[in-house]
Amino acid sequence: MFPNKCSVAVADRRCANPPSKVVSIVSDDGQYMVGVSCEQHSEVFMARVKKLQEDGKLESGSIRLEPLNAVGTDCIRGDADDLITPDTGKQAPHDR
Repeated sequence: MFPNKCSVAVADRRCANPPSKVVSIVSDDGQYMVGVSCEQHSEVFMARVKKLQEDGKLESGSIRLEPLNAVGTDCIRGDADDLITPDTGKQAPHDR
């Protein structure tokens, strides 16, 4: 699961745009996602990651910016009979 909003905050207000890019760091140990960015804030986010790397607050490595692709599937289907109430384990009432 990914956040539904861009990870960038401007003037203490988080950007409300949906993400379109995944920002990650590729190092010898692997690849680590550090956040998601909308199209408008991609360069700002990458500059911030680079600064945090220079300050030693994030692992060094190359910064990768990749498009976020939505994937849909119809292989998981739910039915009203599948719903349960978490605290009792009883079936939740449903309309038929």
